[in-house]
Amino acid sequence: MRIRLIIPSYNEEIRFPAEAFARSLQELPDLSLLFVDDGSNDGTAALLRTFCAHHADRAQLIVLERNGGKAEAVRQGMLHAAGQGGAFDYFGYFDADLAIPLNEAFLFFAFLQERRPVYILSGRVKLLGTTRIDRYLHRHLLGRVFATFVSWTLGLAVYDTQCGAKLVRADMASTLFARPFMSRWLFDIELLYRCIALFGRAHVEEHVAEVPLRRLHDPGGSSVSLMHALRMPFELWRIRSAYSRAESGTK
Repeated sequence: MRIRLIIPSYNEEIRFPAEAFARSLQELPDLSLLFVDDGSNDGTAALLRTFCAHHADRAQLIVLERNGGKAEAVRQGMLHAAGQGGAFDYFGYFDADLAIPLNEAFLFFAFLQERRPVYILSGRVKLLGTTRIDRYLHRHLLGRVFATFVSWTLGLAVYDTQCGAKLVRADMASTLFARPFMSRWLFDIELLYRCIALFGRAHVEEHVAEVPLRRLHDPGGSSVSLMHALRMPFELWRIRSAYSRAESGTK
């Protein structure tokens, strides 16, 4: 299983875990990295350029001229990766703070066994003796409220759409990421709507899978502001309205 992970990066100069990324490349021979600098206004681009130069065979950087948000950074990374091709089975995206270790991308398949879904979501589920999920209590509680609302809105029994570790089958990346997203942060939900449109609501669970994370350590310092968090329910309603109209129009 060969995986290329997109790492969206915005103003990560101070907290970029270069040693952890280098260690992951050393320990995971089937891993490749594509960093996307999302118009940072600090030294992130220069730092990433140096890192990629030291790992030129396994790491690459693209620099966006202006900050477009995580959704657009991931989209540009996916389209770039798909355009380059290569013998990759999956492309994915993980957060630059490495709250979720990169080896989790490969552990997903132990849970899936023989399945190779188009879209794989990870869930922050605390399972006694199985997972180690370290999160701030207030984030967990707010996350559960939001996730329940999302599940109800989508009409799918999804546990956690906003966890920062996802995989997309390489042959479907250009299709799923062809169009820009409506939301800078809730694009994971839009991807589920796009899967519903592609495969039909009755068959979407054959092509989308959710797996539990084994390890997560929340370092704090979320880049999602309080104001944006308060806007999320309205963004969710806007996304639901747009995609529901599109779904109705195809019937």
